Amino acid sequence: MTTKNLAIFDFDYTVVSKNTDTEVANLVEKETLMEARKIIDTKGWTAFMAEIFGILHSQNVPKATIHTTIIQIPETEGMCELFKALHDELNYEIIIMSDSNQVFIQDWLDAHNVRKYIKQVFTNPAEYDESGLLCIQPYQIQDECKLCPKNLCKGSIMKKYIEINEKLGIEYNKIIYAGDGSNDFCPMIKLRSQDTAFPRLGYRIMSAIETNRNDADLVIKANVQPWNNACDILKIVRE
Repeated sequence: MTTKNLAIFDFDYTVVSKNTDTEVANLVEKETLMEARKIIDTKGWTAFMAEIFGILHSQNVPKATIHTTIIQIPETEGMCELFKALHDELNYEIIIMSDSNQVFIQDWLDAHNVRKYIKQVFTNPAEYDESGLLCIQPYQIQDECKLCPKNLCKGSIMKKYIEINEKLGIEYNKIIYAGDGSNDFCPMIKLRSQDTAFPRLGYRIMSAIETNRNDADLVIKANVQPWNNACDILKIVRE
């Protein structure tokens, strides 16, 4: 067995300081955007973003505008330095699990020269078609996990990733998970006692932890370390 450590990150409001989807959605005129948002309640967030991409395409908003909007989003303070340290110094494999999409995440990672540190990205598939329309598909369709949206159960993705690598002879001594959203709660409760959960202070993940504090089935067994910026995470991981 080869022993490594594993670092798992959400993307929006974790790796980057804003939400990639909403930044691009805000390119749409406000009244049209409000009308499009009605889709969320019936068809979900991914369908809403598909609608947004359709509107932008119909309005001849160029691919370059979307690209620039994404890559100009600042990193969460210290995140690129954290990636480098985890990868180069601390024997961590790094993966990203996000409800954003492949195009946004890869564009941002490339622009900030950190894609080389990321082993794998689990997110909604997306690509531009021949006409320039950004087409998005849900990562999966699942109804087993009620803690996660139907298109992305981060807990099951994490579990499967670990199992696949175990079969390849890789054992993870420590796992850290950093996220901000309520959909980051599912993987956090699947962490072991020797692992560390990093829920971001001031974000929905903190409410999810508090709401489920007295439910024995939903208690985080890992060490819980709330964080404000990536410097906080690096300091704790180095200890």
